[in-house]
Amino acid sequence: MDGEPYRIRGLFGFGRNFVVNHADGDGAARALAKLEFHVHSDVVMTPTAAFADIFLPVNTPWEREALRVGFEGSQAAENLIQLRQAAVSSAGESRSDAHLVFELATRLGFGNLFWNGDINAGLNAILAPLKLSLDDLRAQPGGISLNGEPDYYRYRHEGFKTQTGKIEIFSEVFRDAGENPLPRFIEPARSPYRKEESEFPLVLTSAKVVHYCHGQHRHVPSLRRRSPEPEVSMHPQTAGERRISEGDWVDIHTRTGKARMRAKFDASLDPRVVSGQYGWWQGNEELGLQDFDALADTGANYNRLISDDDADPISGSIGLRSSVCQISPIDDAGRDASVSFDVASK
Repeated sequence: MDGEPYRIRGLFGFGRNFVVNHADGDGAARALAKLEFHVHSDVVMTPTAAFADIFLPVNTPWEREALRVGFEGSQAAENLIQLRQAAVSSAGESRSDAHLVFELATRLGFGNLFWNGDINAGLNAILAPLKLSLDDLRAQPGGISLNGEPDYYRYRHEGFKTQTGKIEIFSEVFRDAGENPLPRFIEPARSPYRKEESEFPLVLTSAKVVHYCHGQHRHVPSLRRRSPEPEVSMHPQTAGERRISEGDWVDIHTRTGKARMRAKFDASLDPRVVSGQYGWWQGNEELGLQDFDALADTGANYNRLISDDDADPISGSIGLRSSVCQISPIDDAGRDASVSFDVASK
């Protein structure tokens, strides 16, 4: 945004939906608009992809081979190595992300670092330490299981991967970097206990929607039927104070932006806490559900509510689940019907 420490002039993006999946979606849109050249590759057209000069369609996992080394769940599953075959032919001119990377690297003169554009050669290099090849896996489509057991006591002869080789409570790495070497609690940058946030009495957090993967898959009818609309969970007492009924559309306000979601009651929540869903932008043609504008106050983009002004000084992470907000009912005409009440007495 400000050209410091240098100006970013171009971007080649691989599926990352900055406008929806990162804090300050409006800021992401402004940054994308500043690029001189932007290429985006994805399976679907997203709010971020809409900013691109060139959109490259990526094929789905079922349209290409893929190497799977280990399957989570059990040790037997982790021992299984498989080359997943394509289930259907690749549609149109779509290609894999790997194809795009290898082709681009080769044309930029870095082919020697990418097996001269040969993806199979790269996959064989991954398999080489296991003394397997793609030919071996193609001959056994169900996969090949290797002998192996977890080593739960590796630390006894290798130590831990810390500067001292021990489990550290006092972190010498943090100390050497000029940070506090001991754990301590710091009140979140956005907190109702801070005077400057007094107009936002509710703690705003978020959780994943189990039917979807981040901002994806809401166009799939079988999933969307199970979770058709964006929801914000709140305690019934919190809703009652604002004259909100369960299922009402409400406005969520923060210092950064606004979003609209359906009210859902959850008596297990602390009355001071509300939990909104993120990742909402996509419509569903088969179910007749329209898109949500990811950059509008009438949309449902949770990350428009989250500021990226305050980042953790060590990890750089943003408080995606520790912000503050106010919630207001929406009247039948779609207007914010804010309710005033005595915050100090609550």
